Amino acid sequence: MNYLTAAYYSLAVFAIIYEGIVIRSAEKVVGFYKRRNTLAKDDLETEHYFMDFMNVFYRFWIVIGFFSSQWLLFLTLILLGIYPKKAVWSYRIDAIVSFIILILIVLNKYHLHLTLQSFLNF
Repeated sequence: MNYLTAAYYSLAVFAIIYEGIVIRSAEKVVGFYKRRNTLAKDDLETEHYFMDFMNVFYRFWIVIGFFSSQWLLFLTLILLGIYPKKAVWSYRIDAIVSFIILILIVLNKYHLHLTLQSFLNF
């Protein structure tokens, strides 16, 4: 297996963790973005810069993945990111769908077919 491919798909762990955080605390994420839009640039805190970095990194990772063999799943993630979200429930639904897609991307790449037979033989 190519080391760059393994390194790229290992970064999916960060995306999965990010979506898990959004699923668990969508109210905080919505409040964060509302505060972020109202603050002046001088008043931004470290967490704002960290979240901005994570968002840029996550989007960059998705765009690179769009040029892989799983382009359809990455295109779905891009379209989910473009869709405007205003309410807490829309962030949570987006995060759940994105979480499932990210899991499918990793499972599809490494052909991790988890079946009952594999557990019985273990």
